[in-house]
Amino acid sequence: MRTLSKTKLKPGEDALAFIDLYRALRLKAENFLPSHYLDLLKNFYQLCFEEPDDPVYQQKEIQRQLLVLKEAFPSYGDVSLMLFPHEESKAFQYRSRLNKFRSRLINLMDTELINDEKQEEAKKVLGFQDFSMGTPPFTRTNLKFRFSILLGEEVTMLRRFREVLGIYDEQEKLQWNYLMDVLEQMIVQSAHYTTKAEKTDFLERMSQSTYFKGLNGLLTTVVSGSPETAISLLKEELFHPEQVVVVDYENNEQLFQKIQENNTAVFAIKVKSLTHNPFGNPKWFPFLTRMIFVDNSPMAIRTNISLVFCFHNKIIQSLDKVHTKKLGALANSQMNLRLILEKVSLPNLQKFRSGMDNKIVSYEKELEQLKKEQLGVTDNPEKNLSLFKFDEFSRQIIKDKYTLSKLSNYLDLIIRCADSSQQKMLNKALIETFEERTLKYFYSGTQKLHIATVVEGGGRNQIKTYGDFLLQRKLKAVNKEIVDRCRVILNLYPDTYQRTLKNHFHKNFGINLFLEKYKQYLIKAENETDNEGRLKNVLIDLGILEKYNTLSSGEQRIIKEFISNLTNLKKTSISDDVQMIIRDVLFGKEDKVLKPYILFNKYSSWEYLDLFPTDRFDINPFDLEIGITPEGRIDFDRLTLRLERMKNTFQIFDETGNIWDRFCENLTIVINDPANPSGYSDFNNPALLRFIKFISTSKITLFLDEAYNDTVKTKDPTEPKWRTISRYVMDNLNQKYARLNMVSSISTTKNLGATGDRLGAIVATPAKKEVIEFARKKNNKETGNTNSLYMLVNILEIAQQAKRIKNSLEEKLPQNASRHKIKRLIEQYIISACAEQADHKSRRKSDSNLKMVFEGSPLHIFLLNEMVSIDKLNMLELPDDFKYKDEPFFAYYQKQLVGALNGFRVNKNFRNESLKRLDIAKETASGLLEGEKGKYARLVASDGSFLLNIQLNYFFSFQDLEKFTQKLAEQRGIAVIPYQTGFLRFSLGGYLEGSTASYDVFRKEIKNALEIVLKYWKLFYEAKNN
Repeated sequence: MRTLSKTKLKPGEDALAFIDLYRALRLKAENFLPSHYLDLLKNFYQLCFEEPDDPVYQQKEIQRQLLVLKEAFPSYGDVSLMLFPHEESKAFQYRSRLNKFRSRLINLMDTELINDEKQEEAKKVLGFQDFSMGTPPFTRTNLKFRFSILLGEEVTMLRRFREVLGIYDEQEKLQWNYLMDVLEQMIVQSAHYTTKAEKTDFLERMSQSTYFKGLNGLLTTVVSGSPETAISLLKEELFHPEQVVVVDYENNEQLFQKIQENNTAVFAIKVKSLTHNPFGNPKWFPFLTRMIFVDNSPMAIRTNISLVFCFHNKIIQSLDKVHTKKLGALANSQMNLRLILEKVSLPNLQKFRSGMDNKIVSYEKELEQLKKEQLGVTDNPEKNLSLFKFDEFSRQIIKDKYTLSKLSNYLDLIIRCADSSQQKMLNKALIETFEERTLKYFYSGTQKLHIATVVEGGGRNQIKTYGDFLLQRKLKAVNKEIVDRCRVILNLYPDTYQRTLKNHFHKNFGINLFLEKYKQYLIKAENETDNEGRLKNVLIDLGILEKYNTLSSGEQRIIKEFISNLTNLKKTSISDDVQMIIRDVLFGKEDKVLKPYILFNKYSSWEYLDLFPTDRFDINPFDLEIGITPEGRIDFDRLTLRLERMKNTFQIFDETGNIWDRFCENLTIVINDPANPSGYSDFNNPALLRFIKFISTSKITLFLDEAYNDTVKTKDPTEPKWRTISRYVMDNLNQKYARLNMVSSISTTKNLGATGDRLGAIVATPAKKEVIEFARKKNNKETGNTNSLYMLVNILEIAQQAKRIKNSLEEKLPQNASRHKIKRLIEQYIISACAEQADHKSRRKSDSNLKMVFEGSPLHIFLLNEMVSIDKLNMLELPDDFKYKDEPFFAYYQKQLVGALNGFRVNKNFRNESLKRLDIAKETASGLLEGEKGKYARLVASDGSFLLNIQLNYFFSFQDLEKFTQKLAEQRGIAVIPYQTGFLRFSLGGYLEGSTASYDVFRKEIKNALEIVLKYWKLFYEAKNN
């Protein structure tokens, strides 16, 4: 009977689980699985994929064997039911569908139906841009720059130092080559999110390690974090905490006894090493599905990369999904660090570094000799400039010295990671330096700011850290008298409310009914009755007079004051949300925990629900929401008005403001600016400034998610220079916003090109210092992604150096501009930077990884070349103000120099590349949407980011839109992300070579993708309307 590649029957969820289990286990399953059970799985798999002679009989046989499997694997189904359900994040769902399309295309290419010409076309389709993943854009130039600032030079150039360093032994040569391979892989992978192929390759290499050889045969995954992080994911996100028992593995007997004592729990077993398999005995089989082995080895702790082993395939799948949602992608910088520490011996690393240090000393002696011979002195910085400007041999020496210094520093980092005590000191120094440089670079060193490094996970973990803070913080209690007052008022609702609602068609309820009835009586002739009579008539009309009379005198006084205060409102209706909020905030059972209120626009926002789950947070509670304008921007005026109205209503209940403060203290408003997906930014929007001014007088927390903040640039010269909202607040911290409760998430993934480093920080104003204190406790300074920290510290160092000289050029030259001034400024900077390097070296001998290396760096060489260019211009003896392209040359040259200096700042490179791709995409889309296709969609006028959006004019429902885009990804290989507002998001990131030809291909791919999307949307639209 023929076996099919795809089952013709539609198996149920249980059957699919066992099919997937067999596919995952079949390679080395015999290490743990008795042969009889493996045969059961194999036979079931074959039965499902056989071409049926009698489909009805086959279906019955599948059901029969499924029952046998459930009996054979008794706790497999139980554990499946214990798992919390999780879905992949939206981008990964669409990438999975895209991969299905590509797999089918690859299979088709292997057949004789595809000739050579079609093969080439198919290869182009396979290399087509993936528009679903938000990978930041990068080019060959960006990668080359990262190599130079992290390792000194590209790895192809580093390999030539092998013989210079005296590495001749065959074993040493193998380890040197392996080290170079991993370093090259590390830099390339650090520029993008870890792919499935890279993760699979890492796990395959880890399976060859002897540390956990005894667990080979179990399913394996990897967590980007410490063993405790892996266990917290298991206890908090996969299972109920009470269902997970954490055990330190000591010996087989102890473990077996503990598992036997508990027949229902899942066991998270922390293992430091397991070189042999103790679980092959059949007695372990009934318990295997409840056993999860967590890598607790010293290597896992040092690299912050933990392996997880288990038999149950759904645990592995769920853990991968949760990891993506809560922590983001894996930190491939840390994975590569572990590969080096696992495979390259410590003595060889020390020998390589020692050889480099000796060669650096040799270079320094050679330079001293050259200075003596050509300059006559060795300690004259200005004469050194002349030597390095014109003598190519001397310049090559300082370049090689710089390269070996950077590589030596990196090897020193690896060596210190092998020693836990040294690594703790190193981590602490790196985190302090990272925070110091981040504040200086992004926030001009504002002293009042507080910052905490989130040592693992990307932007998702920064937001999750804030969410964790909210869940554990304690709110200030409200005075008991205020609580009693509110209870009296709210308990006086009319018993006949439902009848009144039905008979009089009231849309509002409760207090609005009070207000309406009372104001009717107020406008009657004043002589009809006195005030007491009016109140009585109101109570009679509402049907609550008898209830009112049963109240004590004090409670009656509360009602009188309350009704009297109603007339002080400007509007004739009261926010009904307030009634529900008061009940939620003040009343309930004694053990009730008030959920934090999170407010964000759920229709056109990023996936915040992954990080603020509805079982722990109240999302947009009581019909509160952040509305959007028809254009798709946040309606800040509407939000401010709504909050002001609520504040006024709270004052009727409580003039002291205690309830309002408690509500505000529990409320966080999340603003994503620039927005994902639209790319809209509201900086300089007067409505935003009015909103910030309002919340600065309250205890509302403003959480700013500014991942794309360096992708926007104001083109209008009359507008203030663009800044993020957080930077605007920081600049006015001492004036307007001293009391503002604000927390901002800093993304290194985008702004610093550290996509694979998975590290970031949160910054807060003084009013939210407690958030930073919590984050610091949660992210110990002695642990974290050491390799990622090192890379970011170096990236910030070169960016700070370039920014410093760029600022000097912009600030000082306009006063006394000339080529001579420019040259003198560059000379002074080089001299001071070289002196700072020498001083830095002498002060921080113990922290060599924090050592500044400027001499011979790409920035140093660039500045030397600029000085040579100025010297050549001076030889022409042209005046400083001669015109070049209709402007004084010094001004033109200054702009060019500033632009070139910005090329050493990774965040500026990110901005330029993002805006370049967005402009190409906008231009292409505008041309397509001008004609008939404009009937179906419009281009979203994004302010920045590398996300192109078109908005469909008519899209029926979001469910229809989602089905359309899913089919488009799976059947045509165009994966775009839909949003409830009708947006279709095209991510323009990823790798491009950076040549003119590559941008031409990119332009054609954008056009092709848009044409396919609009073509099939037109067909879909017409079919739906037929």
